[in-house]
Amino acid sequence: MFLLDENIPEEQRLKFNKKFCHHRHCVAIFRVNKYEAADYIRRFLKHPKFDTHNKRMGWVVEVHKSIIKGIRVGRTDEFKFSW
Repeated sequence: MFLLDENIPEEQRLKFNKKFCHHRHCVAIFRVNKYEAADYIRRFLKHPKFDTHNKRMGWVVEVHKSIIKGIRVGRTDEFKFSW
């Protein structure tokens, strides 16, 4: 699932939260503007940590222009990946 929440009011935005972690899906929240979204979706799908379906499963990620933050199912720590 890909979400772009640029036009959603701040109080209604999907929060980057471990409760969305599940081993059968990946939630990707993109914190970029709508004109850059397609580029960042492609970049995310080509990133070495997330370039296959199996590598993406179990993650909740928040994609920013400079970094990808992620939470993995079964883990308590937050991961950060650079581009």
